[in-house]
Amino acid sequence: MLLYEDLRWRLSHPEIASSAPSVVVPIKATLVVVDMQVFFPATRREATVDGAVELLRWALANNLAVVFLEHRGWGETLPRLMQVVEEAGAAGESLCSIKGKRTWDGSAEVEEVVRRRGFPEGQFFACGVNTHECVLDTVTGLSKRFPGSSINVVREACNCETHLPWSQFRQSKVLRHTSLETVLAN
Repeated sequence: MLLYEDLRWRLSHPEIASSAPSVVVPIKATLVVVDMQVFFPATRREATVDGAVELLRWALANNLAVVFLEHRGWGETLPRLMQVVEEAGAAGESLCSIKGKRTWDGSAEVEEVVRRRGFPEGQFFACGVNTHECVLDTVTGLSKRFPGSSINVVREACNCETHLPWSQFRQSKVLRHTSLETVLAN
């Protein structure tokens, strides 16, 4: 049995789930949580999970929309992250969605959720694992789908098995990486 099975179902089917009321309108931005799933070895680094938990708490406290991307076949989003959503109650739950993806680039899935749920599309924050693969491809895709947006990848909430340095993470006017401290200060 999956942990948080009922919560996961409601976040995956918000249009059907009557217990996920739309009590809060997301403001400012959308947080994209990429592949923070139990079967990815990169999620075993506690510092990364701690950073993602702190970023998620900040996002929900500030009414940011949250899209959890899950690469099919790699398990469910980490229970620690689902616990944060559960602790936020109905208001936090109404800000969140879970969407499955089949490729490294989850930007099409994020775009679908953002448009369908009316989530903000001008500013994105991102975190997750496989930074130089799935996170990079997803945020690069978002920069193409939402060319006027601002996309910030939060370093302390990311991790990658490739061990590539952040200096190799491509940045642009739209896409950049930043520290958790900078995000939390705003």
